[in-house]
Parts: sequence; structure tokens; C-alpha cells
Amino acid sequence: FAVERAGLYSTIQDGGRIGHRALGVPPSGAMDPLALWAANAAAGNPPDAPALELTAPGPVLRALDDLTVAVAGADLSAAVDGSPVEPATPLRVRRGQRLAFGAPRAGVWAYIAVAGGVEGHRALGSAATFAPGLLGGSGGRRLREGDIVGRGDLPGRPPRLLRPPALPASSIAVRVILGPQDEWLTEEARAAFLKEEYRTSRHGDRAGLRLDGPRLAHREARAFLSDGVLPGAVQVPPDGAPIVLLADGPTTGGYPKIAVVIAADLRLLAQARPGTAVRFRAVAMEEAVDAWRALIGAREGG
Repeated sequence: FAVERAGLYSTIQDGGRIGHRALGVPPSGAMDPLALWAANAAAGNPPDAPALELTAPGPVLRALDDLTVAVAGADLSAAVDGSPVEPATPLRVRRGQRLAFGAPRAGVWAYIAVAGGVEGHRALGSAATFAPGLLGGSGGRRLREGDIVGRGDLPGRPPRLLRPPALPASSIAVRVILGPQDEWLTEEARAAFLKEEYRTSRHGDRAGLRLDGPRLAHREARAFLSDGVLPGAVQVPPDGAPIVLLADGPTTGGYPKIAVVIAADLRLLAQARPGTAVRFRAVAMEEAVDAWRALIGAREGG
């Protein structure tokens, strides 16, 4: 593709950069792994093959060769030369045609998979773009007007049609495992976190999402020693407004964590548009593991 318009935040992402948190490097990768898997399956790629991740306003891409592509994830009114694109379905794009995006209808992050994968610079075993660290993708940055996005050389597979992953509605239920520092918060704060409704704010990016709602008070005003954090960690800074860490979030944090969003549900927050109502439900580790295994099984089984 030739990038005629880059869009707000378009990058190359894959399954993520695993195993380097000790170096201070987060996993990055797709904000919605299910959507990445669905797009790659339809394009005949391995599930975690590099693809383009984008949000609204989306890019305008001109095909430099005949391509098989698939689009999945957020509904951003994808169209080829004005003709609407069916989600998670293989589509032949001819040289000179333009893939463009219009008004966002649902969700936040969409994915364009290309048969053979999207060509990207690999760093620490992954082509995922981590812009703050200038790693992976297209020179460690978001796409710019005038860039050329190359096609990879992954061996082809028969296209598979996975059910397009559901996008959040006006309200979502998100499962969490409580802790590991919920005792730093008052009893009233711990109760409110599970009882009251929150809403996703406009203050969010690939690193994290701030939630609007009841303020969660600390038991006392004292310093908290920084420790390791993971995507899904729900940090509570002194102002009491929870922050959920996402794919590009830091590897250490200096705020107590009241809970961790389970891996299977983290995509719901990543895809939730501003103003989405959120309620949290505490579950045991066994349910979190079973939920993730179910997603992996669906991915592998097609």
C-alpha cells in the first residue's frame, strides 16, 4: 500500500513482544487480539501475523499490487473505492484501488490483514510497534503520509471465516481478579469499585484508559513503592480515578492496584468508546484461565 492519508493512529501490530518486561519493554501488540485473529484467519495468515491497526479517523491506502485483504474489529465504515467491506471476510483489492475508512459506528480499533502478512521491522522477536520506545513496525512510529507498507512472505493458508468478535455496546461487564494491593484502599472504595458504575473517559490511548466514576480513596496518604504491572492492572492514583493499563502500558507503576482485568475481557475496554458504562465483577483465577482457554480454542478451531 501507499499511504495517502495516515489517519489518527495507524501502526503495524502483531501478537506482541513477549518476555521482555525485565528490560522495561511492554508487550505492545494488538489492542484487540480477537479482531487481529479474525482478520488474519480470513486473509489466510497465522493468527498473530503482523497487520495494520488503526482507529478513527482512519487512513487512505492505495494498493500497489493485487492483494487479498481482510478487515476486522471496530466498524469504521471500511470501503474499497466506495464499496462497503464485509467484516472478517477475504476481499480482493486490485492495483490502484483505495481502501479507506469513514464514520466510526462501533468500537475503537480495527485491523487490516494482508495475505502473506504486513512487512514490518522486527525488534526483540516482534514486529509490533511500540512508538514510545521506537521499536518495531515502520521505524518504531505510527504511519505517515507517503509511507509504503510492504507485503510479507508468510506461507499462505486456506482462508478461514471466524465469527467477527463482538464489539462493546453502550454498557459492558468486565471480570477482574481483586488485588494485589486492594488493602491500600478504604473498605468503602473496595465496595464501590464492584458496586458502582464507571464510564470510559476520553483520556485513553494504547498505554491506558482512565475511568470516570466514584473516586476510590486510599486508606492513608503515604508513598507506594513502585512494582511490576501488567496490561489489565487497575491502578488507583491519589486522585482516586482508576486507570486500566493496556498494551503499551508501563512495566512498573507507583500506584496501588485494586484489581486486574482478566485477559479475555481486556479487549472490551480497549474497544469501548468514550462514555461506555462499565461494571466490574470479581472472579477467581480459575474462571479467568477458563475464559482465555475458550478464546484460544475458538481461534485454533476456527
